[in-house]
Amino acid sequence: MRRLLGVPRYKITGANLKIIWDGNSIGYGTGSSNPATKAPSARLGLYAPLQGLSVPVSNIAVAGQSLITLGTAPSTMVGRISGNLAPALAAGRLNVVVCHEMVNELVMNSNNVTTTINGWKTYATNVRAAAAAAGKQVQLMLLTTEAGRAGTQTDAQIIARNAARKQCNEIIRRDFRTMGFDYVVDVARMYPFSRIEDADDYSASAFAAWNAQLSLWTKSDASAIDYLHYGDVGSDYKAQLVAPAFRRLRKPHA
Repeated sequence: MRRLLGVPRYKITGANLKIIWDGNSIGYGTGSSNPATKAPSARLGLYAPLQGLSVPVSNIAVAGQSLITLGTAPSTMVGRISGNLAPALAAGRLNVVVCHEMVNELVMNSNNVTTTINGWKTYATNVRAAAAAAGKQVQLMLLTTEAGRAGTQTDAQIIARNAARKQCNEIIRRDFRTMGFDYVVDVARMYPFSRIEDADDYSASAFAAWNAQLSLWTKSDASAIDYLHYGDVGSDYKAQLVAPAFRRLRKPHA
């Protein structure tokens, strides 16, 4: 994760930070035995630098929603900012919103990369506006989206959507600050996801081979939903990748 040079880092305590995790079913914890305790957000506090600090974490991710196109009432991530994200912002703390979602958005807008990136820009703008209106401090931590395979998709669909996802990830890596985000956590380029990202092999056998080694996609809720969702082991992997990014937090402007 990149940071601005020369800006003082933020000393985290249990009293001065709140984390809000926003996203889709992966963030919600679909596939885990208990989303309240096994979703990636619920595992963050097990790992440095958050370990032992009792930093409050709110998980507002919703299964099935996307950035701007897909969801049930109150609809999308953008649509839920005022009613769900803004009320979760805490006074007197730095609120860090950890956010991810491109899989559902790309499916619903025919893999339109521009629409998806513009959706992220709208999201960042609206979150900052909501925080400013409430007099709350907020920073945005955007995750790149790792490779996945939905069981209902054809191989051609999977290849096309992963190609579009990789295009979005490249734009995010390059332009996250101009898109309105403070930090990027390049999960897609981190082990174990990096090997699948770089291989351009999205076959069922490729995911099954990795699962045999890591149990990453073994569902702990007894479902067999697809290779987009994780069980308890996969959720914990995600938390291990994201938690260290909090070492790079910058002090908010006075």
